[in-house]
Amino acid sequence: MEFSVAAFNAHWGVGRFGQFRGVRFDVAQVVRSFDADIVVVSEAWRDEDGRGILDPLGDAGYEIEIVQQMSLDLRADRSGARDVAPRTGFWEMAVCTRFPVVARREISLDAQRGDPVYSRLALSVTLDVAGTPVEVIALHTSSKVWRLAPVRHLLNAKRQLTDDTPQILAGDFNFWGPPVAMLMPGWDRPVRGRTYPSHRPHSQIDHVLVRGGIESIEGEVLAATPSDHRPVRARLRLP
Repeated sequence: MEFSVAAFNAHWGVGRFGQFRGVRFDVAQVVRSFDADIVVVSEAWRDEDGRGILDPLGDAGYEIEIVQQMSLDLRADRSGARDVAPRTGFWEMAVCTRFPVVARREISLDAQRGDPVYSRLALSVTLDVAGTPVEVIALHTSSKVWRLAPVRHLLNAKRQLTDDTPQILAGDFNFWGPPVAMLMPGWDRPVRGRTYPSHRPHSQIDHVLVRGGIESIEGEVLAATPSDHRPVRARLRLP
């Protein structure tokens, strides 16, 4: 059974650089363009009236599981680099899937000093992939690298995972591939390529990791979108 997984930081549906800076874009249309069976979306957003930027995917054959990170008006980060982010609404993370969802749980990553998200959550969903349960963990660690916050968040998530089912860990890790591989032994990393910043990428901080019998066929960094991250996509196989 072959299937595909993508990960994308959507920057709340607002462009970050150049001609796209401050311009809203259609995140659902971008996600559909990946043609992936499972898509992890970091920095999704829901307006105060209840409308989410991923809601249209429900009409495109996706089931959407959401975890809310925080209300955007509580963010402590008001730097110039973030002046194009929405000021109100709700910061979310999502797993969009064409496979049935059979279970879900939230994983606390704990708060890190200086992180604008006061209490970060990862989202675990168990999917029925052609009769095989596959756990997908959507993760967005803090960007406070100088405080080792991504390391702490990854290790917090790792401690709360079991290895009794095939697993996929995907999202914005805010950390480079080689140290991620050192922190997560036993996981395969099918996508290797620069993802950030989108207009002139110099680093890979967006990842897909797999283990538990999932075979990596190929991986790629996709074309730039108005977001500040480039999407990644992996083609995988279950025995």
